[in-house]
This record gives sequence, C-alpha cells and structure tokens, in this order.
Amino acid sequence: MARTRPSRKRIAGVALALGAGVVAVGLGGSAAAKGERAAATTTFTTVYAFHAISPGAPRNPFNPLGNAFTSFDQMVLGWSKNDPKAPNTGFVPGIAQRWKLSRGGRRVTLWIQPNARWSDGSHVTAQDVRTSIALNYIRLGSATSLTPTFNVGSIRLLGRKSLQIDQVPGTNYKLYLRTLLLFFVVPDSQYRELLPANVWQLISTAQYSGEDKARLDAAADALARLAQISRQTAAFEPEKYVAAGPFVLQRVNAGEAVLVKNRYYYAAAKIAPRQVVLRNYTGNQQIWNYLISGQLDYAPFTAMPTNIYKRILQTKGNRSVFSTNYVAAALAFNQSYAPYGMKAARQALAHVIDRGAVRRVGQPVSGTVARWTDGMVEKMAMDWLSPADRKRLNPYSYNVRKATSLLQKAGFSKVDGTWRLPNGERWEIKLHTVSGFSDWIVASSLIANMLTRFGIPTEPVLAPNYSTYLQNIAAGNYAVGWWLTALGPSTYTAFQRVYGPNNGYNLLGSRLVRYKPEDKKGNWLNSQGTVKIPKYGTVNPGKLASDLGQVRNPKTERQIVTKLALATNTQLPMLELWNYIRVNFVNTNRWTNFPVKNEAMLANQPGVWMTRGYVRPKR
Repeated sequence: MARTRPSRKRIAGVALALGAGVVAVGLGGSAAAKGERAAATTTFTTVYAFHAISPGAPRNPFNPLGNAFTSFDQMVLGWSKNDPKAPNTGFVPGIAQRWKLSRGGRRVTLWIQPNARWSDGSHVTAQDVRTSIALNYIRLGSATSLTPTFNVGSIRLLGRKSLQIDQVPGTNYKLYLRTLLLFFVVPDSQYRELLPANVWQLISTAQYSGEDKARLDAAADALARLAQISRQTAAFEPEKYVAAGPFVLQRVNAGEAVLVKNRYYYAAAKIAPRQVVLRNYTGNQQIWNYLISGQLDYAPFTAMPTNIYKRILQTKGNRSVFSTNYVAAALAFNQSYAPYGMKAARQALAHVIDRGAVRRVGQPVSGTVARWTDGMVEKMAMDWLSPADRKRLNPYSYNVRKATSLLQKAGFSKVDGTWRLPNGERWEIKLHTVSGFSDWIVASSLIANMLTRFGIPTEPVLAPNYSTYLQNIAAGNYAVGWWLTALGPSTYTAFQRVYGPNNGYNLLGSRLVRYKPEDKKGNWLNSQGTVKIPKYGTVNPGKLASDLGQVRNPKTERQIVTKLALATNTQLPMLELWNYIRVNFVNTNRWTNFPVKNEAMLANQPGVWMTRGYVRPKR
C-alpha cells in the first residue's frame, strides 16, 4: 500500500525519472551493452512491500519506517507458511535452524543456524536472540499493557547457539511459538544499551494482575518504564550497521535502497543476485508504472483497476501469480459516536451499500465480494462453520426498503430527503480513508454516492498517510473508517482484530480486562459487551476471542469460532466489503524459477525465496 498520493501526471514523471536513475545504478554508470547484460543477471529489482523508503529513518527494524528490509537484510527466527491448518507450527527456518515446542506448549527450545553470522563476520548468538526477544516483546506492548497474551517468563541460554524460552507460569498461549518465531533478530552488541540491567524484572513486575494495590502500583510504574524503552527503541540509530540477512544495505536515497550480497550469510551459496534494488514509491500508481515499463522483477500485492492489470500483462515477461490471502477490507464503526451505537443504524448502512458494486470498482482484480460479515474471510468461514450455521449468517443484501424500515422503527426520520437521528440531528458521515490507497479511495467515492442518494450526506476524507491514519483511528478520532480485518490464518488473530485491544480487551497477566474509550487505552470500536445470538443465547465476544488464544481442543475452538462469527454478523461492529486475493507479479526477462506454485513461499518476501534456492538468472 502507498503512503501519499501525488497526481497521476506527477507519478508518471517520477517513475520515469527514477527508472533512469536505477538503470545507472545497475550498470555502474555504463550504458554499454555488455554492462546491460551483466546488470540483468546480477541485480534483482522490486519494491518493498511494507512501507515506502524514508532516507532519514534509522536502520532499525523496530522503527515503523526504518531502513531495515525484512527478508533482505533483516531476519526473523522463522518465516510463516501462512498455513491455516498449522498457524503455530507451519514455519520455514530463518535465523533459527530448528525448534522444539514442549508437549504442553509452554516452552520453546531454539537452535540457531550454526553458520549464522552478522555482516561483519561475527557469529549470531543466543545472547543476540535473548536481547532481541526482550526488545520485540517491549515493542509489541504499549503504555497500557504488554502483548495481550504472549508472556515471556524466563530465558535460559543453553549454549552459544541455543536457548530455552518459557511462558509465564499459569499462562498457556496457543500461538506462543508463532509469535516468538516472527521476532526480529538484532545484534546484542548494538542494542543492549537500550535495555536496563533489570529489564526482565521490569517485565515480570509489569505482568502482575492481582488485587494487591502496592504491586499494582509497581506494575503501572514498570509499564511506564517499558513504554519509555519502547519509544527509545523505535528512535534508535545503531552506531555500527550490521545485518544477518542475505543482503546488506549499501545506500539509500529518496529514489531507492540498494543492497549488496552478504558474503557471511549462512546460505550465501544459494543467493543468486549480487544486488537488490528496492524502488521507492509514493502511490500505487507509481508501482503500476514500474510494472508497465518492465522495470520490476517482482512486485507485491498492489491494488489496481482492470485496465491497468491488462496493461501490465501486455509487458514482455510480466506474469501475475494468484495465491490465498487472509485479509478483508471493511468499514469500521466507532460506537462511541451517534448513531453507530445503534444496531439498526449499522444494519441499515449494510443494506444501503451495494458490496458487489463497491468491490467491482475497488478491487476488480484482487478481491472477491464478502458474502457475510463474520470476522473471517470466506475460505476460513467455509472451513470453520457448519452448513447450518452458515445459513444463519445474514448476508445484508442490498435492500433500500429494508434499510428504510430499520431506521424508521428505530426512531429515525427523513426530512426534505435527508435522514435525521432520533434526537432530530441531521445524519452526515465523514468516511475516512488514506491518501494513496487507490482501492479504498475509489470505493469510498462510490459508497459516498450510495449513502448520499439514500439521504445520508457522505464525504470521503483522506489522511495524508497510513501512519497518521492509524494514529487517528486508534485515538478514537474517526466515527467511520476503513479497517483491515479477518487477519488469518489463525482464528485467534482474526477475531482479536475485532474483539482485542481495538475494542478495549486486554490481558493483564491471566486476567482479562476491558478499558472504556475514556480510559484512552485503545478502545475505539466500543462494541456491545454481550450479544444474544440464535441457538447459542447470550455470549461475551471479548471473552470468547481471548479464549481462542488458550484453547487447544479443535472441537472447542470450532464452537467458539461459531459463536464469534454469529455475534459479529448480528452486531456488525464493522461491515466487510471484500476479501483480498494476493496477486503478485513476476517478470521472467532476467530471472526465472520463481515460486509461483508454492503458497508458503508466496506468503513471504523474495529474500526468503532466494534462501530456499528460488530465483535464478535467465540463461
């Protein structure tokens, strides 16, 4: 996704200008044919999937815009296969060569790659991983709590390349291994200065969730100190840059980041490219231009209309690759604002918005219309819900008469063609989206037209970038806005998106608490605490969603998922519009052997592919 959105004319010009610059880099300043052929077989060109390049940002993976690029120079312990049947254990080795999960799931033993080294030649050690776990753990937390369920109890170094990590006694987080393996690994020599000598005591103190006032006060103080460490970590610029990935950052500017092969990488023999160029972008349109001009060897998922998709495929060597994606686009409602605390209002909006039409303009290539709003993508719903329970889901089909009836019964009225709230106030909507997110922007325009015609004047409002958008929505500044939901493949992560910290639910140790919006601790959805659903009676979605992090019995998990899906469908804390399909692009003019039929690889970035022997020069 892009971060800012210049005009189409400006983007085209920038793309051409950057194209010339990158060619110069790839050829070492020579335009000779021999140089062109050499560049074609040594340089791999793409864009970074997670954010645009910020030349002034620190070379630090804990900074949201940091110049540390996952899979290229920045490594994690293991790479997820994105397997819905094994979300906790389906991983490809990263810095960790192997791991063992204890029978009860409370202890992980890790063995680091024997030949894993930093780019200065020094070994990656268990102490590096220990420091990294502390920093990841603190960064995943906040000023209000540590991570909702992932609680490190103790770490024991077993040797230079092995260690043992235990959960806090009394906790049994089902995705403990998954969370741990996805942690960034950084050098202890550079980052240890961020951590006080008593960091693990601070973490232990912060996890207290009992009733003793003195210990609760100490926990609050510890959390505040950890929040301070978190902020310092995000801003940190290492004095000496070293990397453990297949490439090392050579230089970065406004147009690109250039990385060169790391000769100390443990799998260096498998890495074919000598150089990776990450083109910068300021909007989806710029990525389209790169693809149309044949400049990218690979491009991650990017929203685009059908005509652009067809133009991209007309370029010699370009090919689209489709794979499963566990993400849905939705409109989320902050129920602290009137009238979104009224179920009838949310359901009426669902009937007024024609999701099929919205999908056709927003995601014609890489989306399927959401059949239901249930907190999951359709593939997961088909796997987890019985046919009988799927029939209980209300599809909220386009039906203006039904919407009118719902509002009238709830006390709304229509005056001079415009709907009024039960208190007589005019109902208007500011629909918040993000500059540069082309799919959300065009869909917002259509939704605004639909709602305005119905009698609810609606205006799309663009945040300048995604970071600002997330800050504002978390602060409760938006009544209605776009939200990525149904984040699988785990049922726990999918429903935490709706009934986790965004809805005020947090685990303090083993105790589930719910903060109110006025507490200013992350509750911006503020949906109803209990819900009555057909067949199953009254349920507490926040409690059920938390239980998914602990339950290990498949039958029990299925029962919980069913109740959460029905509760979400009944209450509509958000309206799912479309399910994303992952559509990547590869170009075979310079490189071949892309993992086009390997979904586990397609769920990851190219650095992971290369480590597994994929991406070879075209002969």
